[in-house]
Amino acid sequence: MERHYDLVIIGAGPAGMTAAIYASRAGLKTAMLEMGAPGGKLIKTYEISNWPGIKGTNGAKLANDMFEHSTHFGAEYLYGNVVKVEDGEEYKTIICEDGTEYKAKAVIVATGTKERMMNIPGEEENVGRGVSYCAVCDGAFFRNQEIVVIGGGNSALEEALYLSEIASKVYVVIRRDVFRADEIVQKAVEENEKIEVIRKHVPLRVIDDGNRVTGIVLQNVDTKEEMTVETHGIFPYIGLDPATSFLEGLDVLDTYGYMTVDENCETKVKGILGMISHIDSYPEDCTGKKVVVVGGGAVGLDVVEFFANRNAEVSIVEMQPVVGKDLDVVTKIGTYDMLEKHHVNVLTETALQEVGDTYFMVKRAENIERLDFDYGFVCLGMRSYAPHLSEIEEAFAQEDVEIINIGDSVRARRIIDGVSEGRNIINILKRKEFM
Repeated sequence: MERHYDLVIIGAGPAGMTAAIYASRAGLKTAMLEMGAPGGKLIKTYEISNWPGIKGTNGAKLANDMFEHSTHFGAEYLYGNVVKVEDGEEYKTIICEDGTEYKAKAVIVATGTKERMMNIPGEEENVGRGVSYCAVCDGAFFRNQEIVVIGGGNSALEEALYLSEIASKVYVVIRRDVFRADEIVQKAVEENEKIEVIRKHVPLRVIDDGNRVTGIVLQNVDTKEEMTVETHGIFPYIGLDPATSFLEGLDVLDTYGYMTVDENCETKVKGILGMISHIDSYPEDCTGKKVVVVGGGAVGLDVVEFFANRNAEVSIVEMQPVVGKDLDVVTKIGTYDMLEKHHVNVLTETALQEVGDTYFMVKRAENIERLDFDYGFVCLGMRSYAPHLSEIEEAFAQEDVEIINIGDSVRARRIIDGVSEGRNIINILKRKEFM
């Protein structure tokens, strides 16, 4: 079975449902595709006290309210476990585990994260027999018993506080001697008489009697000494991993499984601001990496030099007959020497035609070429922008008010031009007797 949409949102947690509201309000044929109940981790959260406008509620109720809102404007809720997404020229294909396929012009991935396992002996086989990753779901099974929580972040401490209302005692195990949680949560834990913190220890193995958990062995990170805590309930909260395995064939994930987008949710293609914000993430040795820079002005050439000095294979694309046309003579000579030294592929009289995730399509003479890259940058400079200037000048023409347009709204140019204009403004103010 195949169904077509303008937009398919994979995941129906708070983020996915919010996206569905905006998309359906905008008139897009929208579907949310979820493998569980709508709400995501929200339905596992016992108490919500930081949602604006609501002083206190529980996660399940808030999730239900969100779901009703998310479908109010026509968005569909679909059940399915996505196993693969295929890219196409017109549509993306979303393939579910049961073979159902959905076509969409655009896809939003809002699958969130899954709980990170401790990866110690006895953990996997005891999931559901004492090892749990949801205190709200399973906490009631351990009423008036001693419980162990692993982790020192906000999630771990919040769950410990919740479990302290059920259990006779809660042990919180952290690998350091300090918490990573917010101060207000730390204080609540430290003041709770039912909670005992075991510092500088890590879980080593889970103990069971063949039917259920009976304890957990901890190891001191400094001395390597072992200790055993008797318990029937273990709740690890040691971090989260992205639920993105279905995207592995699209070259959009980093080594940790997170989607590689910038602050604007864009892919690998970046402008100069994108480069600056990620400057520390580029390796010192870029041998074997392909870099393509579109724009042969001063900024584009700076990007070229940055990667050329790191041994990358660099190409620069410029529409003009030469690169660095507006550089001073000395800088121009040094720039051309740099390009020659690092064997930079200089493509002049070449125009950008298309931008892809890992390539640029350019036109040179009458030929269309594809330039693949690991890092791609668009550094095309600026144009002046003053759409309302003439209206302002006309409005004040009869009032003897002098309108002065300055800066890059005149035209994009050098710093010295701005200095000159600043001096001119001072002269005008003196002439008008404001100074």
